[in-house]
Amino acid sequence: MKDSQSKQEEADVKTSKEVDAQVAPELIGKLHSALRWGKPQDEVLSLVQDGGASTAAAARAPDPKTGNHALHIAVQNGHRALTEMLITWKADVRAQNLKGQTPLHMSVEYDFHFISKLLLDEGAEREVENADGCKAIQGISGSKEGADAWDAPMNVMKDAASKEEVELAFAALEADTASLDKASLARLGMMKAKALKGDWDKSRFVELLSKV
Repeated sequence: MKDSQSKQEEADVKTSKEVDAQVAPELIGKLHSALRWGKPQDEVLSLVQDGGASTAAAARAPDPKTGNHALHIAVQNGHRALTEMLITWKADVRAQNLKGQTPLHMSVEYDFHFISKLLLDEGAEREVENADGCKAIQGISGSKEGADAWDAPMNVMKDAASKEEVELAFAALEADTASLDKASLARLGMMKAKALKGDWDKSRFVELLSKV
C-alpha cells in the first residue's frame, strides 16, 4: 500500500513539474481572475485553449506569488460548477498554496458544505495542516468545529441550493434541534426562503422552528 502511495506521489510531483512548464504566468493570472469572478465554463475553457495550455496543465499550475491553484480560487469563491469542471480537468484536490492551505481548508472556512463534501469524495485530506497548524477539516483558522463544523446542520442549510439539498439540510436540522439557536435559525430561514423560493418548504420550517 505504501509503495503504491509513494508511486502516486512521485507521479503527482512529476505531473506538477511538467504542467508548471507549460503554463505562462500571464495565463495563470487571467484564468484565476475568470474563476474568481465566476465566468461561464465555456469562457474559461476558451481562455485556456487560447492560451495554448492543456486543461490539466492550467488546473494544476500554481500562481507564482501565492501558490494558489485554480481550484483554490474556484472553491474560495463558492463556485460549484467551476469547481466540478476543474476536477474533471484533473485538478489536484490536495494541492497546498504557499501558506499550506488546501482547497478543503477554504471550503470549510467559508461554509461551502457541498463543495467540501465533493472535495472529500474526490480524495481531499481531512488532517493535512496549513502553516499555522490548522487541519483542513477545521478550516483556515482552525475554528470550524462543533456547532460551526463543516457538516453542522446550520451550515448544511446555509449552503443548500436545490430542493434535494434543502431536504438533506432539513433532515439534519430536525435530528439535532437541541443544539439549534432559535434566533439564528429564524434569520437563516428568512434568507433561504428568499433565495430558494419554489424549493423552500415554509410549513416544514415553521414546524421545525416551533421545536427549537
